[in-house]
Amino acid sequence: DQLFEETGLDATFVAEMRGRAVCLHTTTDNNVGFDHERVGDRRYLHDTAFGKAILAEFPRERVRSVLDRWGLPRETETTITDRESLFAELEEIRDRGYAVNRGENMDGLYAIGAATTDSAGRVIGAFSVTGPRHAMFGSGREDEHVRALREVIDEYELELSISRDLS
Repeated sequence: DQLFEETGLDATFVAEMRGRAVCLHTTTDNNVGFDHERVGDRRYLHDTAFGKAILAEFPRERVRSVLDRWGLPRETETTITDRESLFAELEEIRDRGYAVNRGENMDGLYAIGAATTDSAGRVIGAFSVTGPRHAMFGSGREDEHVRALREVIDEYELELSISRDLS
């Protein structure tokens, strides 16, 4: 909800389950006339910002296992459909600290996502913000969205750490 309030973009939190992203929370004003993410929806990891952010945190062998199970199905013309291209992008995501979806799972829909981990470095899930291209990029927008994501993730991870210490 905080991401939505700050960015004005659809905000989503997902967890990985059996090699797919499962939507656990979403906040939207539905200004585009459809719900692209609903609680309980399952998505591929290779063509979503939140999914690629999660994959970038996994060891290469675990990524291979996910790809062996689900493949790299094409959903749009920009979907990555070969492993080496995906592995190259995952390396860029690790270096940059966040993932970008440029219409890879739905034409015209762009997103920025980043993974969140627990104190042991295990992936908990990922947050993302989603909108049309003009709302995501240009005039420093990408940097603003990444900053908002980082702030929410930092707070989330701190809360996880505190609650774990208290239990």
